[in-house]
This record gives sequence, structure tokens and C-alpha cells, in this order.
Amino acid sequence: MYRPLLLALAFSIALPGLGAAQAGSCQLIENEYTQRRVENGFSTVFIQGPLLVRCEGGAEIRAQQGTLYEATREIHLSGSVSFVDPERRLTSQRATYSLGNGRLYATGDVVFSDLTEGMTLRGPELEYFRAMQGRPQTQAIATQRPHLTLLPRSRAGSAAQPGSPDGEPVEVDADRMTMEGNEQFFAVGRVEIRRSDFQAFSREARLDQVNQRMELRENARVQGEQFDLT
Repeated sequence: MYRPLLLALAFSIALPGLGAAQAGSCQLIENEYTQRRVENGFSTVFIQGPLLVRCEGGAEIRAQQGTLYEATREIHLSGSVSFVDPERRLTSQRATYSLGNGRLYATGDVVFSDLTEGMTLRGPELEYFRAMQGRPQTQAIATQRPHLTLLPRSRAGSAAQPGSPDGEPVEVDADRMTMEGNEQFFAVGRVEIRRSDFQAFSREARLDQVNQRMELRENARVQGEQFDLT
């Protein structure tokens, strides 16, 4: 009973852009033992690891232990948790995934990277919502002052010149950050944005990866060696 549920959950976590109907392409590869308890007709399954779930396409999920709740359709993972596929990587100390709304909540030394876009987010906690019906794009919300490293996209298909600031990553700190897909980034609360050739401050900011555009709102200030804009 527990293995099909685990595979469905695991696939949805590791490959949030794909449908859960392909959950059969995942396998529980490693675990020490499992214990099942039934209460009010619903099962709770405790999985002692280290556990490893591997999916077609290279996706893997690891943790020291996990608990499956059939009643709420949730899986709780703890201890060196990692979700990795060819495009994304997330590590944390704890994670809870809700199958019903596609929500992954990770806490404890969270590091989330989009390997195709060169984006890395670090912080104490992260909510990640996979794309599904009614939510066409993935969404991520980080609080407790996360730190974002964002590599610029090449313009007109050309690489940045060696040593040019245009090729450097942008470092962002804020009280709260929201990401929609891999194109729009929003920061709120004591926003600080830095690159070697400038630093910017505001209460709110928006970074548009498609148009390579930065918008600052409320108490905005941009400083460089030869300018100071307010």
C-alpha cells in the first residue's frame, strides 16, 4: 500500500513540472525498514533510512527518514533531505510535501538552485508550489531574510565579455522573496541588491529575467562609483 503512495509523492516533488500520472517511473531503491500503523481506516507509514527514491530522467530524493500520512496525503522527510533532477536541486534539514495542493515546505539550511538558469536561493525556509491545473507556473516563497544569487541571461544570444560586470551574478537580500517560474523575482523588506559596479536599496524590488530589467519601489537608491540616484 505505502509504496505506490510514496512513488506518487516522490515524483511530484522531484519533477514538479510533470504530471503525477507518470509516478510509476519512480522506485524506492534504499531504506532500512518500514513500520505501518492503521487508525480510523487510514495508514501512517514510518520509513527509516537512509532512504533513496530514484525516477526516470535522473531525479533522486534522499533523506534519513520519512513518514507517510494517507489521511492527509502528505509525506514528511527529515535529515539531510535532498531533491535533485537535471534542472533543479533542493537541500534542507526537513521537508513536507502535500500531494493535494502540490506544496513543498522545506526548513533548515535550505538551498534551492535552478541549474539551467544559474539561480541559487539560500535561507531558513522555502515554500515551493509545483505547476498544476489553475497554477500554470511554479511558485516559490522564501521568508526570514533569504539570500538570492542570480546569473544574468545572455543578451541576444551572446555571452558577456570577460571581466564585464554584465556577466557577474547579482546578489539580493530581502526579508521576503517570491519567484514565479524562472523569470520573475520579487523582493520585499529592506531590499539590498549588489554587483561589483553598483549597489541598490529599496523597500520593494522586481527583477525581470526576460527583459533584464530591475524595478525599485519606495525609498529607492542606486549607488555606483560615479553616480548616486535617489
